[in-house]
Amino acid sequence: AGIRGTLTALESPNASVTGQADIKTDASTFSVSASLADAALVLPEVTGPVRLMASADQDGDVWTWQADGGLEGTLIDLAGTATDLFGTPVIAASGTIAAEDLSKFAAIARRDIAGSIDIRLDGEVVADLSRADVSLNGVATDLITGIAEADRLLTGAVDITLDGAVDGETLTLRRALIEGRNVLLDASGALAPETGNLSASGRVAAASLLLEGAPDGPLGFASVASLEGRDWTFDLSADGPELSLAADGVALDPMGPAGAVEGRITANANDLSVFSGLARRPLTGALSVAAEGGVFFDLSSFGIKGTTTGRGLSIGQAEGDRL
Repeated sequence: AGIRGTLTALESPNASVTGQADIKTDASTFSVSASLADAALVLPEVTGPVRLMASADQDGDVWTWQADGGLEGTLIDLAGTATDLFGTPVIAASGTIAAEDLSKFAAIARRDIAGSIDIRLDGEVVADLSRADVSLNGVATDLITGIAEADRLLTGAVDITLDGAVDGETLTLRRALIEGRNVLLDASGALAPETGNLSASGRVAAASLLLEGAPDGPLGFASVASLEGRDWTFDLSADGPELSLAADGVALDPMGPAGAVEGRITANANDLSVFSGLARRPLTGALSVAAEGGVFFDLSSFGIKGTTTGRGLSIGQAEGDRL
């Protein structure tokens, strides 16, 4: 026994919505299809036809659902399950989200965006966000974000991975990866109250992609950090054209009113001439710096000591060069 019916809620040259339902105890089914001749009818910033189809089938406390549709040139194709809808719902989903031309959404984003994306999604989320497990994998091609430095890094095909989970107060980042011909960023870690760890590394094909006038050689970094109580211990290294840097120390209660950092740093520039374009003046020679100390973030107190060694220095200023 049950109730079965078909409902046409709207039918016009510009839009249509049709639904079907078969309602039975613990075994109901629903489906709906909708179309819009032009998205501009509801969103003036976007044009093109829109379609949507969705369905759900009940088996006791478990609903199996699927949905697909999108704007012309875009695709949303997802399927999954939903449980405990009248308690604390748990939603699981997997599928594909793709867009051939992101410039269609530039007006909504209020910036110049373009390129294409094709993303595979798998995940499960508790409605109260007490637990979640999400994995995204895909490719962005010739992505334009409206941020010049980012756009130079994201040319061509860029692989994207985001894999993480939330369980109560613990956040786990199994991996975050952005990898293309001009950029590599790779990170993982975990964070819980008063404990955590984070590691990250990256490389840019040319420092000049980030800073106008910087040298053309590659720029890379590697870092690790760990949280104990309220304090973060860190270790960082970086290398670039004729440049190396290393730093380690501890950030003391960085989110508190008396946040401070103490540690040491060494930097070596073997040939300053490669930085002449960045400095906008002729530079020559080599420079080494070593320093250690501490500083409060509000600059109310600090203490630093160090040494600087220069060899054959010329900074393009006559008085300075004579000294």
